[in-house]
Amino acid sequence: MNWNFRGLDSADKKLRLSVGLAKMFVGIIEEGGNNNGQMVEQFQKAVDGYAGSLPWCMSFCQYIAKQTDMIANFTDDKMGKCKFKLYPTEHVMTCWRSSSPKYVVKCPKVGHWVVWNHLDRHGKPTNAGHVEIISKVLGPRYVSVIGGNTGGPSTRGVIREGDGVWEKYRTLRDQGPMKFVGLLSPW
Repeated sequence: MNWNFRGLDSADKKLRLSVGLAKMFVGIIEEGGNNNGQMVEQFQKAVDGYAGSLPWCMSFCQYIAKQTDMIANFTDDKMGKCKFKLYPTEHVMTCWRSSSPKYVVKCPKVGHWVVWNHLDRHGKPTNAGHVEIISKVLGPRYVSVIGGNTGGPSTRGVIREGDGVWEKYRTLRDQGPMKFVGLLSPW
């Protein structure tokens, strides 16, 4: 990844900074049961201050965005004025539906969020989803992502109830019971 921020606008700087921050958490795993553990609880508290053993992929992304904003406030006045804009929630599909359409993007970029919707056994959309942060763009439909509450290195496909923070390769299309919904830019 190119860490040269020269010539980038505030949003692009934050997108790159968020990926660097997310990489620091790769390998964090749940402890003491499903959706539990000291770091998992910190992620879960990012939105409302509450950690209740709930799925935490969106909490992880919201935590990374808030921490990125906080770091940017100390490092660059211009970057600090560009604030996280997506709907504050721990629920993936609520964030997707409630965030302004101007933050829905077509082309993947480092730092964008990939959103999937979980399908039921009949192939119909549910209210459950999964989200991950793009860490590298490998092609128009191929990316590397970092996600919380996702399956570990040996797990194939998009897993919305995994055990940790992992970096994985993904295709931006439907994968098993997960329907690719789209991309969000948090800044």
